[in-house]
Amino acid sequence: METMNPQSVAWHVIGRMLKEMLFPPSQKGWRLFWRTNQLLFKFLLDLARNPDLIWDMMEEVANIRPADLEKDLNLGSDASVLEFLSNTIMHFMQTELVPVYYEWETRQWIQAAISSDDPRKVYANVLKRITRVLEGCNKPLFVPFKISSPNPEWLEHLQANNAIAALEKIEGIPFEQVLACLSSHTAFVHLVASDVGTYAIITRRDTPPEIVLYESFTRTRVENILRGWMWLYYWHRTGQFQETVVRVIKRHKMSAAEGAALQEAAIRIPYRQLFNNQPLFDYLHPTEIPAVNGRPTIPFPSWLLMEAILRELGKGDLIAGEGLWQRIDEKLYPNGIRRIIVCSDKALALFPHHGAILNIGRDGQKECLLDRYEIVYLPQGALAQVAFVKPQPQKHLLVFGTEGEVLSDVGVANLCALSPKYIREWHVSEGREKLAAELSRVNALTFLGHGEYDWENPSQSFLGLLIDRSGNGYDDVITLENLVEQISPQIDLITLAGCETGLPKITMQASDYKGFAEDLFSQCGVSTIIATLWPVPQISTVLLMHKFHQFWLLGDPVTGERALPPATALRRAQLWLRALTHQQAIAELERLASVYSSDEIAKEIQTLREGIIEQPYAHPYFWSTFYVMGGVQ
Repeated sequence: METMNPQSVAWHVIGRMLKEMLFPPSQKGWRLFWRTNQLLFKFLLDLARNPDLIWDMMEEVANIRPADLEKDLNLGSDASVLEFLSNTIMHFMQTELVPVYYEWETRQWIQAAISSDDPRKVYANVLKRITRVLEGCNKPLFVPFKISSPNPEWLEHLQANNAIAALEKIEGIPFEQVLACLSSHTAFVHLVASDVGTYAIITRRDTPPEIVLYESFTRTRVENILRGWMWLYYWHRTGQFQETVVRVIKRHKMSAAEGAALQEAAIRIPYRQLFNNQPLFDYLHPTEIPAVNGRPTIPFPSWLLMEAILRELGKGDLIAGEGLWQRIDEKLYPNGIRRIIVCSDKALALFPHHGAILNIGRDGQKECLLDRYEIVYLPQGALAQVAFVKPQPQKHLLVFGTEGEVLSDVGVANLCALSPKYIREWHVSEGREKLAAELSRVNALTFLGHGEYDWENPSQSFLGLLIDRSGNGYDDVITLENLVEQISPQIDLITLAGCETGLPKITMQASDYKGFAEDLFSQCGVSTIIATLWPVPQISTVLLMHKFHQFWLLGDPVTGERALPPATALRRAQLWLRALTHQQAIAELERLASVYSSDEIAKEIQTLREGIIEQPYAHPYFWSTFYVMGGVQ
């Protein structure tokens, strides 16, 4: 190919793209052309809101070598220019532009935390970052979701305050069948986000359903909070926060001393300075988090932003002034409701509503929705597909995990030791035929290990079965598609204690769901699925899963209750983990290590012994990622 400068390459590509779109003229081509311009305008508008970001991106583009660009584009090939250009642009955005955007935002958070020795200024700057995120001013570029408007027929009935007709339209079944899923202590709460606010349809067994409108929670407002949640997701999913600090140091060619100071600020300064900031503490009451080698286990923006979002969902008054769940709680708790089946639309499907903060005491102690209620979730419109909990004379459980991952091995070994007679174990070396045979003999399945959600193609989301030699990938996985094919009809409970196993795909229409939990629930006749909303911390997950299986298999020794239903068992385990003191945590970890020892457990025990935090796993990050789908009695 003839050598071309970057400008020539760019114009050549643009010319080929326009020709592909517009010649020969077609309606599809014009729609594509118009949509491309809309996206370009939106992208430029986002950049205009953050002028410093434009210069960072220009610098990133300037570093691209023309020879590499020509080689990558391969303009002389017969491949579709549009398809190739789309892939090239997406790759460029994901590898160059998006990290720069996160880098810029991360710098702002760090700067806000170290901007002054005056606690009042630190408070004002950090609160400004939180507020901007929750108001939608600082939204992540290229967030992979779009929330559509609710079904017009639903809205018509909701606006007319016709709760029964709205329920029947949403669920597609007669109202009598909805009531059949309720006991005297259980209520349905359907949440529908609209342009005028969020409608909550509250249905109890012995009273007519009612509709409550929360005007401050408009669809735009919910989208903004959800975008804040996506900041948390990306910071956790890829270690983006820690990676960004390193990128900032390299891009700005900092000296070793400057780089060390920035890394210190990114981790330690907020932990020391923010907690000693009385106004910020009084306003947010952040839950303290454990540290490893003096470094908190959660990036401080996530730590503060998560609690701010959960407070917005619960008691409110940070931005909206009105919490979503506080008024619902006022209608349910005094009437003896202790179990809520949450049926939220896609705009609200990613939130762990059970972690919503209802009250904060003067001592900073938080009361969450989980403290008052047992919470289970159902996708809206799924009541017709509900598989009721199947009576099981005896529980037979199959356990497997990510082999080669030490903490997964620790967790699996300890689960098997709980009840060897009724718990079976499968290893990847035994082959998939053996897995199918084992699944036909049990009524419950537990996976404890690594998972990964595929936003583009949820069917290819997978559970890691065998870590490769590098420790960074997998020699064997089982995809969602494969897992659905393997599940036998008699299986009633599936627990997926891996990263992102409960994420729903939210890029489609509001009534469509796609993920491990949704597919297993709708296609396999499984009554109960336990899954996660974000990458899970390993040691606290091992503790939580061990306690959950104890409650589910053996009962609660404190109350004397025998084997508990899955939703009840998970709630008890979450409350237990949240309240666990560091001395109790040490004792629990020592018990786990007596079955299967590991350096990771030993390090955690040492960290807890050296720590001063009374309740190391109290932060919602450790426990609210787990939720129950189904479990309808």
